[in-house]
Amino acid sequence: MTSSDEFFKAVARIRNIVIRHPQFDFAYNTLVDAYEMNRQVGVAQNYLFVGESGTGKSTIKNMLVRHFPSRRTKEVSLMPILTIDTPSLPTVKNLAEELLMRLGDPQFSRGSAIDKTSRILRYLKSCEVKLMIIDELQHFIDQGNRKAPREVSDWLKSLIEQANVATVLMGLSRSEMILDVNEQLRRRFSRRIDLRPFSLTHDEDRLSFMRVLKI
Repeated sequence: MTSSDEFFKAVARIRNIVIRHPQFDFAYNTLVDAYEMNRQVGVAQNYLFVGESGTGKSTIKNMLVRHFPSRRTKEVSLMPILTIDTPSLPTVKNLAEELLMRLGDPQFSRGSAIDKTSRILRYLKSCEVKLMIIDELQHFIDQGNRKAPREVSDWLKSLIEQANVATVLMGLSRSEMILDVNEQLRRRFSRRIDLRPFSLTHDEDRLSFMRVLKI
């Protein structure tokens, strides 16, 4: 093996290191608690989870999925945590279809919005989903259609009320604009998680980094 191979392997190892600084751990543990609250006592806590690109939102999402993996029984596929990415040009229609596709509905594109919503609710129950994460929420703001935030906020409010599943709306900081158009939805997502970037200028972050490197 050449020295350049060793170098690139070392770079890959460093890039794959997850530095669990205090704010990262707080965000992760908060969502674990939301999952357990719904699983154990049926209480659905909702969170707006925002942070700039590269702060670790997707890492936390993937860690949760690994911690609470899906499994198949003879009757149904159980999915403790459901995650989807908001389509790049989102509408209620394609967001509902994305949910149905992830839930395993072979006819995810069929039916009216009302029919799709009913099927989503049935699948959420049969798949025993306890935590739903809707990522890349800023696409509703970025795509330029002024009707989309109002339409999706009304639809999400109705879906969340009926589903009784802990729900996380995740995205860049500007994602919270979708809550500005619907006061009732904003109240349901009054709990907020802000994930700032890791920085060696913060003492706690620096200590976390040193622990990872065993300095």
